[in-house]
Amino acid sequence: MILIVFATFTEAQSSLQALEAKPRTQEGLFAFDDGYIVLSGLGVVNAATAVARYGLDASEIWNAGLAGSLRSDWEVGDLLSIGSVTKNLCLPDDTSVHAKGVAGETFDEIVVGEGRARLVSSDFPVYAQTERERLGLVADVVDMEGYGIAAAARALNKPCKIWKMVSDNADAGGHRSLQANRDALGRGVSELLVSRFDAAL
Repeated sequence: MILIVFATFTEAQSSLQALEAKPRTQEGLFAFDDGYIVLSGLGVVNAATAVARYGLDASEIWNAGLAGSLRSDWEVGDLLSIGSVTKNLCLPDDTSVHAKGVAGETFDEIVVGEGRARLVSSDFPVYAQTERERLGLVADVVDMEGYGIAAAARALNKPCKIWKMVSDNADAGGHRSLQANRDALGRGVSELLVSRFDAAL
């Protein structure tokens, strides 16, 4: 059984339709032939909670969603297979070396899937140039849920696969780009998931 995690209904809508997923009695949970889709809500805590609640009986945990690009050579609509996930730590400039070390150990890098793209998860949307440049030193794309999903999957000892489709450039125009392209990108994500299940037949 595969558990697929999406943040919101809007992001998941095309995949719910393509996989003919039906709502269950639990809010935000949908069943399809090969498993379940859960709508976690935004952020790493909500994502981790959803996996902890519904992932115990899953054979694998998947996340297929949207992310902002931190690189200039990727365009909106590019599909990336994620190989590692880190957490965006917004530490004050005067944070001690010891405190930075503790934070780094608490939120260590998590290896997922077989991809090469690096994902960083932030607690807020990244649209500022300074933040984009800082995160671009350690990752290729940024989202708000991937780290929570990967961390919870690791705690449950479940394989985790993450795919991200570029929705924007994590800059001042990022929100507009996301809104303008969300439906088309959602269809692209659903096509990915259908192809993954077809390949397994």
